[in-house]
Amino acid sequence: IADKYPNPIVPVNCVDPGLCHSDLAKDAGWGVYLLKVALARTTEYGSRTLFHAAEQGKDSHGGYFSDCRLADPAPLVTSEEGKKVQERVWNELNAKLEKIQPGVTKNFG
Repeated sequence: IADKYPNPIVPVNCVDPGLCHSDLAKDAGWGVYLLKVALARTTEYGSRTLFHAAEQGKDSHGGYFSDCRLADPAPLVTSEEGKKVQERVWNELNAKLEKIQPGVTKNFG
């Protein structure tokens, strides 16, 4: 998004809250349950990164935040393959948003 809209009204950042205790994977089975018991943080703790990214200024636009700090994304994200995947996801998301509310994506620029 940052490449397509370099001067947004509101900065758009990517956030990784980490593995959190929540009901999102409640039907995933015992393996995921045990993993969450051993490694997951509270949703409140994970939400701190979301809040931190949201309070950053326009200079943070397009940033990736993990553990309340600007971080480098995984190598796949910045690779050629990753860029193709991003483009596909962006196009699919735009199509779905336009189906729900025609003209909504014109507000991005």
